[in-house]
Formats: sequence, structure tokens, C-alpha cells
Amino acid sequence: MKHIKETVESVEKLLNKLKIDYKRHDNIVKLTTKIIPRVDGKGHLRRYSYDYYIGTGQWRSIYSDGTYNETYYKSSGIEDFLTRFFKDDMKHINKKINPSRKGDFAEYYAVTWLWDNGYEVFQNSGCSGPVDMIAMKEDNVTLIDVKTFCKRSDRNGNTDISSTRTKKQKELGVKVLGFEPDSRELRFIEHIA
Repeated sequence: MKHIKETVESVEKLLNKLKIDYKRHDNIVKLTTKIIPRVDGKGHLRRYSYDYYIGTGQWRSIYSDGTYNETYYKSSGIEDFLTRFFKDDMKHINKKINPSRKGDFAEYYAVTWLWDNGYEVFQNSGCSGPVDMIAMKEDNVTLIDVKTFCKRSDRNGNTDISSTRTKKQKELGVKVLGFEPDSRELRFIEHIA
């Protein structure tokens, strides 16, 4: 496991500076988001809880019933983690997100959104290929490519979200799951043919 140059003290100092509530036990920080203005699969506004492991960048989500997701995910440090999941608290840190990280940001939100909607999720371990993740719900398997919405206005001033699938994605029946970074909303994009 690769260690990150951060200490318990540096993480606590940043969390206190940002006024983010947390509980710490040894090198684990438990963080809970403010209520996020999006509705989960059960129709409730909700908070998200995570365990962040200081010095490793690893984190995992905590379900609303208090059980833990068995999968651990990786960030490049506490600021990277907070930028993904505590966006409102990080606004005043004027740090532009690296464009290559925007896709990671969208994919992490996609995973939690899919879990909330009853899916089991398996992520692509590489950074290439026609599929970002595979989601299973009951006996249905869905191949998913996650895209961050890029809004464009049409002649009437209405915003449209443009997303195209590759020939290979069309052959495989890949569905595009769109992520709107400002509202953190996700939805499947309907494709014609």
C-alpha cells in the first residue's frame, strides 16, 4: 500500500479549517456530507458517510443502515477526496480540478448512485475500453460508460447534453450514465439506435 504525505495533524487541521464535522479513531476519519440536494432511489434527501484512511488515501462508503461497503477506493489525498465528496465545503479553496480527474469524480458519484438504486457495481480497473463499469440488478446486467455533462445551448436557448457512443459501445449495448457536476445528479441518457 502506497503512503501519502499527510499526517493525522494535517488532515485534522484542514477539516477544522473547512469546518467539516468528523470523528477520528486512530488513522481513520469518519465524515458525513451535508444533505445533498438530490433524491436517492427511495425518494429521500440524504447524507453520505465515508471512512477516510489517513496516510493511504483509501476510503469506503458507509451505507445508511451503518454497514460498510466492502470495496475500498483510492484518492490521491484528503484534498482530492474532499474535492470529490465535499464540493460545497471546498469552494473557497481555489484549486482547479485536473481535467483527467473529472472522469474519476463522475465515476465515484455514479457508483454510489447505482448502489442507492439497488445495483451491484463492478468497475473497470483500467482507464481505457468501451465500459467504465458493469452494474447488476436482479438478473439484469448493464454495461455503463459514465460521462460528465457538457451543456450546450440550442437556437432557442435550451440546454442540451451531447453524448455519443462509439461503434463498439453501440454493438455492446452500452448505456451512458450522465453526471451533472454542479447538482451532482445522474441519469441514464436515452439513445436512438
